[in-house]
Amino acid sequence: MKYIIYFFAFLLFFSCNTKKQEKLSETKANFKSSIPESIDSTANNEVSTKKFFTLDFEKTKEKVDATVMIFFKEIALGNISPEWTINNKGYYQVDMSSYFKKLDSLNIFDSSFYEDESIRMKPCIDDLEKMKVKKDDNYDGIWEPESCFADYMYWLNAQEEPESYEITKGKIDNDTIKIEVKYVSIYGAKTTYWDNVLLNIELIEKRNRLLISKASIVNLNK
Repeated sequence: MKYIIYFFAFLLFFSCNTKKQEKLSETKANFKSSIPESIDSTANNEVSTKKFFTLDFEKTKEKVDATVMIFFKEIALGNISPEWTINNKGYYQVDMSSYFKKLDSLNIFDSSFYEDESIRMKPCIDDLEKMKVKKDDNYDGIWEPESCFADYMYWLNAQEEPESYEITKGKIDNDTIKIEVKYVSIYGAKTTYWDNVLLNIELIEKRNRLLISKASIVNLNK
């Protein structure tokens, strides 16, 4: 009698456990099927921004928007950029250390962005070291090397400033979010996209933060 009771208890446990597994599998299947193909980790095809951020992907969308907003206001508009300082010998130099500290304060950049910025500014740094221009030299700006002038409004490729920007394209490539950003000028009720330049930005997620790993400017007139 005791063994019969054990046997029925085992059957009851096995039956309940099987139903739980079936329910769990069904839940997973329903969740998977609710994910748009463009957001599926197996899909790397380019999609429009609107479709790119569907799903319960709003938190990621907000992170992307917030990160690009900071880049636009602080970096693209030139509020933070490499500065020239005077070294201990009295010569002009590029202060990359101070620049990187300011980038740190934004909390939106991966180390690879710093590396790219060092490479971008190297010609200017090298030219200033060769020219050895002192602060008290009588100059009218003619000495300024062309390699350093490239930093002036670098991310806009223009002297005028856009009023806004728009993320116009996006795609997921493995663990990287790649987006295209166009600048926008507003004249009264008319909104115009800049047709001469755009930004390509890549973002990765680290420690639950979305960081810019790469940013590049594309000159559309070339």
